[in-house]
Amino acid sequence: MQGEKNEVPVPQPKLQEVDERFKIMSVGVLKETNKDEKRIPLTPYAIQTLINAGHKVIIEKGSGVGANYSDEDFRASGAKVLSRKEILKQADILVKVGPLTLEEITELPKNKILFSALHPNTQTRENIELLLKKNITAIAYEFYADQKGMNPFSYLMNEIIGSTSVMIAAELLTNVRGGKGVMLGGLTGLTPSTIMVLGTDTAAEYAIRMALGLGSYVKVFDNNLSGLLRMEQLFGQHLFTSSFNRKTLFKTIQTTDVIINSKIKRHDQPFIITEELVRLMRKGSVIVDMKIDSGSIIETARPTTFDDPTYVVHDVIHFCVPNIPSRVARTASIAISDVLTPILMDICNEGGILPLLKKSPSLRNGTYAFLGMLTNTQLAERFGIDAKDLNLLVALF
Repeated sequence: MQGEKNEVPVPQPKLQEVDERFKIMSVGVLKETNKDEKRIPLTPYAIQTLINAGHKVIIEKGSGVGANYSDEDFRASGAKVLSRKEILKQADILVKVGPLTLEEITELPKNKILFSALHPNTQTRENIELLLKKNITAIAYEFYADQKGMNPFSYLMNEIIGSTSVMIAAELLTNVRGGKGVMLGGLTGLTPSTIMVLGTDTAAEYAIRMALGLGSYVKVFDNNLSGLLRMEQLFGQHLFTSSFNRKTLFKTIQTTDVIINSKIKRHDQPFIITEELVRLMRKGSVIVDMKIDSGSIIETARPTTFDDPTYVVHDVIHFCVPNIPSRVARTASIAISDVLTPILMDICNEGGILPLLKKSPSLRNGTYAFLGMLTNTQLAERFGIDAKDLNLLVALF
C-alpha cells in the first residue's frame, strides 16, 4: 500500500533446548576446623566453572586463607561468601577437605550430599550412626576409585607427599634446623647423601624420584617383591632394593642420612624400624614419616603438628606431621579441585546424585552412606552396622 514502510523482519532468537534433567544446584564450601588443614576443595577458577554452567556456589568466610585465597578472590569468581549457618541451610551439596567432627555432623541438616575425606581410623560408631540418621549421602575421597583401583585424589596427594617429604628432609639436614649440616644430594667429588625409602607405593615412588633428581644415593626396602621390581623398572636396576632383612637394615641404617617411611603397620605386626635401629643412626640424621596417621612401622615415630613438627630421639630428628600436603596447600588445593570439579559438574548437570551413581562405578565406590543406609563394608565390619549393596540400591530407584 502506498505510503506504508516495508518492514524488515527481525530475526528472532532461537531458543536453546534445555535438558529436562538440568536444575540449578547450590554447592557449599565449608571452612576447615582443624588448624593444620590448610587446603580447600574448590579454587576460585573451579568455582567460576560451576557458576558459568548455571549453578550456585557459596563459601564460608575465611575458607581459603590457608591456601592464600581471599574472600575477594571467591567473590570475583562469582561465589557468595556467607556464614556457616547460611551455607548449611542453602547448599544442596557440601564440600570439605578434612573429615567432619561429631560437632559438625550434629550441625548438618538432613538430606544433604557430602564430599569430604573420612579418615576411617579416626571415626567412631557415633559419628557414622548420626550421619545415617540425618539421611546424608556421603562420598569419601579415600574410597573414590575406578574398577582398577585407581583413586585420583589419593594418587595426587601421594605425589605431593612423596616429593615434599624429600624437601622437608633436605631442610632438616641443615645446620639451621639442627641437622648434620649436609646437603641432600651430591656434589662433584663428594660422596652423595644416602636415603632409605621404606615402601614402594605412589608416595614412595615420588620420594625416590625427587631424591634421585637431587643426586642422592637411594636404597629402597619393602617385602613386596612386585613393588621392588616396579621401582627397578622405573628407575633402573642400579637402584638398590632389598626386603626388610634385619642384617641388611642393621648395616644400612648406620650410614643413612635420611629415612622416609611410606609403610603402614598392621596392629598385629611388630615394628620394622625398632628403637634399637634408630639408636644406630648418626647424630643429626632425619626421619620423615609419611604414614604416621595410619600407623607407622617406626617405633620412635609419633604424630606431631605444624606448630611443633619435629622432635629428637637418640639424636635423630623426627618429622611426623600427618597432613604433609597442607605444607603446600595451594598446590594441593588445585589438585583436589581439578578432580572434584568435573564430578560436581556431572552431579549438578544430572539434577542430583542418583542418576550419576547409576552410571559411575567410581562414585559408587566412594559412597559410604546413601539415604540413611551404610554402603561401605569396611565401616560395617568395624562398627557392627549392617551394610547395604549400593549397586542393588541404585537399581531400585
